[in-house]
Amino acid sequence: MSLSRQLRRIYEVQKSQGNREAFNRAVKQKKISTSKKLHRIRRWIISDWDFLRFRLWKQSLLGGYDAIADPFKTIWISPTEIRYLSSKNRPDQYAVGKIEGGDWDQNCERFVDMYIFKCLSDRFVHGKEWSETKFIQDCLYRHRTWRGCETPREIYNRCRQMDELYKKIDREGFKPTEIMMNGDPKSAIKNGGDITEHLDNIMVDIGRDGQFLFVDGKHRLSIAKILDIDKIPANILVRHKEWQTVREEVAQASSADELNDRTYNYLQHPDIADIVPNTGHQ
Repeated sequence: MSLSRQLRRIYEVQKSQGNREAFNRAVKQKKISTSKKLHRIRRWIISDWDFLRFRLWKQSLLGGYDAIADPFKTIWISPTEIRYLSSKNRPDQYAVGKIEGGDWDQNCERFVDMYIFKCLSDRFVHGKEWSETKFIQDCLYRHRTWRGCETPREIYNRCRQMDELYKKIDREGFKPTEIMMNGDPKSAIKNGGDITEHLDNIMVDIGRDGQFLFVDGKHRLSIAKILDIDKIPANILVRHKEWQTVREEVAQASSADELNDRTYNYLQHPDIADIVPNTGHQ
């Protein structure tokens, strides 16, 4: 999005939602643009693969973690399990495999309140024309952009793409990244690929209590919720430090009997499946 477009959008937010929301929008846009710039600069110095290896090594050595999960593993979860957005205070979008403490998993916004979910629900549940949805009206008349689409022609082309995506998911369901890309994401990143391009399932964080918090893939997740799809493939970016403690306890136990009640109740959690066999629990 061009700078002038960003400023116009912030001005529209200020008029409609007030100074505080406009300020929050400006801070968010600055954070995203800075994160992308730093990511590009860092990739000139060290590849995504080597940087990820360093992060995992540091967490194992300094954090004392033994049950660090494969950052490329795909889990299958119900769309209904993703109810909230990860906080704006979470680590940046490139923090694959990171373990982070703090309150970034608290007081999160609901996914169903997202503008794009409401727009797609109006279209595919209530049968509205695209031009009748508030989001598209904002794009056409109030300087909102949609994935870089600014002109009416670009916006309606994007609408047609959403119609096709909806039909495709309804017809074929979800396929994990390795099948869609006809290859192993880990190998592609080892060979110099951009980690953000090769991890392309629905992206989530995991909060302290094992809750899934949405990060990326809002169009696909919205459609999955609308179609009431049973399971979708997801990748985990950031785990809360307290959740990692649960993983450590499960990995260190020789049987399920050694676990406290709280940890025992998590044995069916999708992020515990890779270490549950160590407990003897099936």
